[in-house]
Amino acid sequence: MEISLTQQAPQVHPWERPFWKPVHGKEGVFTYLVLIHVLSVIGLILFPMPNLKVLGLAVLFTAFGGLGTTVCYHRMLAHKTLKTHPIVEQFLIFWAVFNGSGHPASWVAYHRLHHAVTDLPEDISSPKQGGFWWAHLRWLYQTEPADKKRWAPEVAGGIYKIWGWAETPVILLSLFIGPHLGLGWMSFFWLGAMRLVYSLHMQCLVNSLTHLGERQRLVAWPLSTDRVGRKLAQESSHARRLGAPGAALVSDGHWLVFHLLAGSRGPGAFGQAASRFLNHPGENLGTS
Repeated sequence: MEISLTQQAPQVHPWERPFWKPVHGKEGVFTYLVLIHVLSVIGLILFPMPNLKVLGLAVLFTAFGGLGTTVCYHRMLAHKTLKTHPIVEQFLIFWAVFNGSGHPASWVAYHRLHHAVTDLPEDISSPKQGGFWWAHLRWLYQTEPADKKRWAPEVAGGIYKIWGWAETPVILLSLFIGPHLGLGWMSFFWLGAMRLVYSLHMQCLVNSLTHLGERQRLVAWPLSTDRVGRKLAQESSHARRLGAPGAALVSDGHWLVFHLLAGSRGPGAFGQAASRFLNHPGENLGTS
């Protein structure tokens, strides 16, 4: 039986690649992920418990980084459900980059692409296709970059372009912030790699855990059987689409607190902010 020369070989999906093999151009991302995890293990061995000063700064940096990602990248830039003063916006972008979330155009492009094809084969970060670990980490270094001009044109140029150039220096500052503050080797690990690993996995759980079915979530993370663990594991817009009500604690909670404290130009009163936080109306992706 003859086989046509024009017959194409079966397409290899990105999640079928060896887990250790990044796509071309993302070798730096893979190296960064390996580095912070190795440093975190070393830090836990050498300094299993930080002093109160280092712990307090780690919590503070993590909180600012979380605000930068959930409020600025997610609400303000990706979904356009919040506006604030440009200086506040740039301040939050700095903390998002410092938190290891990447520069604005990259994050927004990935997020809008994900929303456009959620859990379909074209979804680059869905556990429905590649499994838990694909959605949790591997897609970060094993998928081609999202098209920024298509998915995030308004943050691909102008002042936002600066953050594409500044990303590497800010990440280096983030890794070495402890010694820069003169707080010794303990702070190097706890304020640097260990904080970045914690922030990384908390963000990645949004893609992995919250997109699994309920039964798969219970297997993947036993903490989700606990009410508090369940709340912390779920993220608002994703979980709502997957039939998990009341899942907005992390993302929408940041949004509500920030709205009340920062005087944003979104809905103007406490009642409106609280109503939105509790009722979760549909979100505008900000794309045409």
